[in-house]
Amino acid sequence: MLCCFAEFLKRAGVPEILDQMLTPVRKIVSYTATDYLLTLVLSVAVGCDFNVAINHLLRPYPQVARLLDMPGFPEQSSVSGFLHTLSAASLEELDLGASKNWIW
Repeated sequence: MLCCFAEFLKRAGVPEILDQMLTPVRKIVSYTATDYLLTLVLSVAVGCDFNVAINHLLRPYPQVARLLDMPGFPEQSSVSGFLHTLSAASLEELDLGASKNWIW
């Protein structure tokens, strides 16, 4: 099920859309801003109530991450760190991009 959803995101062009929507406010070494955002989307899809569940529900499936051209899913601590770096401008950028690319 998770592989199907990841493949759907890839075929729908979600990674490319996210790349265009957000300019990261810090240098991200191993993962891109899009990788973190896709990890968050998939964490919601598998029922993660909190970021800590990413380590238990997503990280055991690196093959799903590879479908999205990631080496694996980032650890929950780095996802949390990414979320803390998002500024109001970054969130506004995401909101504008989402309203332009998707119908809610």
